[in-house]
Amino acid sequence: MYRLLVSHREKKKTILANHGDNILALLRKNGILVRADCGGNGTCKKCKVIYGEEEVLACQSFVDGEKEIQVDAVFEAFPKESKGIIKEGEYGIALDLGTTTLAAALVLLADGSTVEEISVLNPQSIYGADVISRIQKAGEGHLADLASIVIAKINEIIKIFKDKYNLDSINKMSLAGNTVMLHIITKTDPSGLGKYPFTPVFLEGRRCQGRKLGLDVEEVQILPSIGSFLGADISTGILACDLLETDKTVLMVDLGTNGEVILKTKSGFYGASTAAGPAFEGARIECGTGGIPGAIATMIYDKGELSYQTVADLLPIGICGSGLLDLISILVSEEIIDESGCFQKSKSPLSKYLHDERFYFYPDLYLSQRDVREFQLAKSAIASGIQTLMQETGTTDLDQIYLAGGFGFYLNKSSALRCGLLPEISEERIISVGNTSLQGLKKVLMQEESYKTCEAVAQSVSIIELDNNRFFKDYFLKNMFF
Repeated sequence: MYRLLVSHREKKKTILANHGDNILALLRKNGILVRADCGGNGTCKKCKVIYGEEEVLACQSFVDGEKEIQVDAVFEAFPKESKGIIKEGEYGIALDLGTTTLAAALVLLADGSTVEEISVLNPQSIYGADVISRIQKAGEGHLADLASIVIAKINEIIKIFKDKYNLDSINKMSLAGNTVMLHIITKTDPSGLGKYPFTPVFLEGRRCQGRKLGLDVEEVQILPSIGSFLGADISTGILACDLLETDKTVLMVDLGTNGEVILKTKSGFYGASTAAGPAFEGARIECGTGGIPGAIATMIYDKGELSYQTVADLLPIGICGSGLLDLISILVSEEIIDESGCFQKSKSPLSKYLHDERFYFYPDLYLSQRDVREFQLAKSAIASGIQTLMQETGTTDLDQIYLAGGFGFYLNKSSALRCGLLPEISEERIISVGNTSLQGLKKVLMQEESYKTCEAVAQSVSIIELDNNRFFKDYFLKNMFF
């Protein structure tokens, strides 16, 4: 038996280990959550730690003596918005349970005002960055672990709110997420969603006491999902964008790990989900990160040089989806990435930053050839899903496009159009609407009628399956190119 000192910034902790213990599993067991977007397969290289004097991949390394382990855990809560002085009354929390990010808002139920918002990376990513990885891990006996770590993180957010504003209790929580995430938090086996015909155990909304889920709130409302891969976050997004009230032809695109697309036409709602993968949320990108403080969210090319802007104006720690889109758009325009997605030297001044199949956009941060391929897959999946939905419904013109999600909020419209992510449309008709799931959840907290509206919406969307769709396959191959 070894005693190992684990250090993370100023914090230190001593843990016990046996010879041959896997370091990543050991850290997880002791509540130290290191990123492992590939689920511990050794491919994403996000679980790097210092073991003794050597930098190693935690998932591929084993205890062989009493050495210090230095980690850089990232699962911390980040305040996003704070408004004014706390008022007397009952409070609720709107919580968007995303595959990559959890977003929560503390709401005064008397008037619907938002007191503060918090975002945090979903700690379940230690079991893999996408829902397929989570389904696989649940099937391997980790369902309870997946549920417990996200419930613990949500309770941590609740405690932050209660302590900061001296609240005795939280009266209500409205909760939405994709269908897989809702299965996991309720400890419901999601394995049916991982294999054909992709059957969920439940889609309907649920209400229960918070303690039944292990959450420190009095009541929880789980919103209804639309289908296996169109979750409750899309139901609440439709509510937030007032799509029920418009007579325009509108496209709503939620640009996340699961690319969800809703098309509203005069004949009704149509929806599709496409496996974009987590590239737009910074996962599986070698120097990628979520949209957290220090993430490069914008890149600008001017007079031969690159500049950037980070979330919260901190020093760069990585690049998130919107920054990745900007960077690739620039490199395509400068012919450093060719139409097939391969790196090449060009006459651009930026060519000096291309070395050994890596483009360095910051001294120790780079874009790899594999990163470009991940982006191409994600871009093609979204673009092809949109085009297939329009083809199947006979839609030729769009009045508006709503871009939902954190990536959509920061997204540069010209970069998206230049890369072929979105259909050709004037930029003024593309509207970034932010986290529509969270916005809809706030309405549900305030109005019982909004919950019923989401139930009706979930029943009214006609789902276009893309798996064996001939249009989708043709579009996907074409959209891989720039």
